[in-house]
Amino acid sequence: MSTNTSAPDVTAETETAVEGETPTAVAELETPQQRAARMARVGTGPAWVIAAIVLDAVSILIFAFIGGRAHATDPGFLHVLEVACPFLLGAVVGWVWTRAWRRPLDLSHTAAQIWLFTLVGGALLRALTLHGVAFGFVIVTGTVLAVFMFGWRAILRSLARRSAGWRR
Repeated sequence: MSTNTSAPDVTAETETAVEGETPTAVAELETPQQRAARMARVGTGPAWVIAAIVLDAVSILIFAFIGGRAHATDPGFLHVLEVACPFLLGAVVGWVWTRAWRRPLDLSHTAAQIWLFTLVGGALLRALTLHGVAFGFVIVTGTVLAVFMFGWRAILRSLARRSAGWRR
């Protein structure tokens, strides 16, 4: 006659179960739909919007600085600002048009449209101010701005999503 005196295995799920809930319900703290919704909100909020505005502006200023250095022009801040100004205005229009403050790290919608407004708007404003716009300039500008404006978003989005995925 053998009796089993050992206690049954109690998992953390059953220890934390609320009366009336099954251990499975407690273990599934969020549904796949809830997780998708949470992940969609990653990178939104006032701090992300401010960071995105600053990083877009810095990207454009760095582009103007690099361009000035490549062409051995005045490296002073006022010259960099003069070169960057049409592109900064294009970016502002892109931000307003796309309402980028809703999802500032979105690559497929927000970043693509801001980049396009920055490139086209900046080139048009530059042409209107008689600075001239060569085809090669537009190609180089588009490439550099794409790398900068998509690049920082991809990095921050990846870090934010990874951080949000670890939280429960």
